[in-house]
Amino acid sequence: MTRFRIGAGLLLVLLVLCFWSQVRMTKLQKPIAALVLQAETSAAGEDWPGAAGSISRAREEWEDHRTFVAALADHQPLEDVESLFAMAQAYSVCQDGTQFRATCQELNRRILAVMEAQELNFGSIF
Repeated sequence: MTRFRIGAGLLLVLLVLCFWSQVRMTKLQKPIAALVLQAETSAAGEDWPGAAGSISRAREEWEDHRTFVAALADHQPLEDVESLFAMAQAYSVCQDGTQFRATCQELNRRILAVMEAQELNFGSIF
């Protein structure tokens, strides 16, 4: 009976860690995605200082939480996000609105995909 309790306890701990990591990942990634969306909106309105500031803050937030995210997520999507941040900053410097907005949309999609990959759902169990 002791082995059963130990096993059930370990499963409970893993379940709690799963929910905690999901909540934490959502809490970290949503504001970053919102900043990227704000940068895209600023670029659409030709507010390049605002767009550059928003994308810089988003990148800083991303880098602040990189270690935690890297511990949970696959590394290839993280490298893709970092590459897209570099491209977005380059497009903001040369003020290429079309490329900047397209990069921001892709960046936003990938950030949300990293977040959604950590969600507990029926498909991730089976």
